[in-house]
Amino acid sequence: MVRAMDRWQLCTLAWPFVLPLRPEDFAGLLISDISLDDRLLTFKTRFRGDDFNKGRMSFSVPWPEQFSPIVHACIKGREDGPLLLRRTVAEGRRKPAKTASDSDAIMGRYRAVLAKANPDEVQNEQDRKALFRKLVRQLGGLNDDHMRNEFGRILAEVEPNRRIRFYDTRGCVTTDMKNAGMDVIIRRYLTGHSLTGEILASYEHQDVHRHMAKYFQYIQPLLRVIEDQAGALKVIG
Repeated sequence: MVRAMDRWQLCTLAWPFVLPLRPEDFAGLLISDISLDDRLLTFKTRFRGDDFNKGRMSFSVPWPEQFSPIVHACIKGREDGPLLLRRTVAEGRRKPAKTASDSDAIMGRYRAVLAKANPDEVQNEQDRKALFRKLVRQLGGLNDDHMRNEFGRILAEVEPNRRIRFYDTRGCVTTDMKNAGMDVIIRRYLTGHSLTGEILASYEHQDVHRHMAKYFQYIQPLLRVIEDQAGALKVIG
């Protein structure tokens, strides 16, 4: 499937092929959630609790060095905003409905959205999260369906007789992590599952990069294909 991807597909779909996050986690990523120096994606509750992941956990997941060109291609020199853009926006064929140059501007946009919302539109925290994710899309971001549909198109092209759900990529990644020798607690942390305070305190003293390095070594054949495809498509970091 990787060899059949075009530039936008590679920059968007290589992530769930390698990292064990939910599709909505990838879709909600902001550039400010990224540490380029440490090669980390950080998932956490944001915007005063109005945006959160399913486990309501704060955790960081490293990406492999082969992804650095993809990360820079996704950022495109922007200071903040959605990491993963819709195809039409990423390719410059359409401008986002709204713009925000930095984190403060995004917060300002979100406050404006809340101020304009009807009272029956914002009745609980899930409603507030939905409004924030809608803003992310207005800033040019994508949603799970964009990723799911594109995955289906590539699968139909390379394996027309196979039926695989996009969400199944997550299970494949966690299985590879297990086969690479990661214990269950580490896998639960890296997939954003809730952990007890005692276990979390113990885990946070461990080196996340060291554990992920074993996994990245295990999936080297896949990472080489991703790297080769990035080179063929001139995805330049």
